Amino acid sequence: MLNTSNARIRLGLSLVCLAFIFILSLVIMGTVGVNGHITFENLNDGCLLYMSIDDNKVASYNNGYCLFPIIGGAITCVTSLLFMAYWVMILRRRDDFAPRIVSMALLATSVVMALFSFAICGEIGIGLNKACGALVPGQKLAQCRSIKNFAALYAAQVCAGLMGGFWLAALVVEWIQYKKRPSVLSTSSDPISQTTVLPHHS
Repeated sequence: MLNTSNARIRLGLSLVCLAFIFILSLVIMGTVGVNGHITFENLNDGCLLYMSIDDNKVASYNNGYCLFPIIGGAITCVTSLLFMAYWVMILRRRDDFAPRIVSMALLATSVVMALFSFAICGEIGIGLNKACGALVPGQKLAQCRSIKNFAALYAAQVCAGLMGGFWLAALVVEWIQYKKRPSVLSTSSDPISQTTVLPHHS
């Protein structure tokens, strides 16, 4: 009974990690979408990340730098939501373990998405540093954070780092769950709706 309880606790921890990832991805998309773009005097919109100022004081920018964290957040959002929905279904069925193939899929996905999240974190951080040096010469990023857009994008960077950390946490929890999986489990014949529970000894 104790093993069953521990298995369900680990399922719950995985679900919590996925829920935090889902929330953080929404924050990143919203924050970068609202604060990543700035409007110039000629009413053209540009991306703040990696922005530079030419010698003739003309701003040079690439909107793709703002699209990367937004699209990345969307991919992470959908991925975490799919796993989260499946984990809720497992807990509602009172199962102890996810099907082996789903567990392996989460392990592989967690590695990829953690790297992806840290890439978003790094891209925002480097982009902010470059923009700060161009727009406010001689200022360091810590000083630029007093500017609303910089502060908001820095928050998005922190969220991306936390998101990567939660993917790693989900990876560790699921790896422990996978290793604790008994070699013999009672399952239904339907692989889609299979119920996996620990065998009980009388």
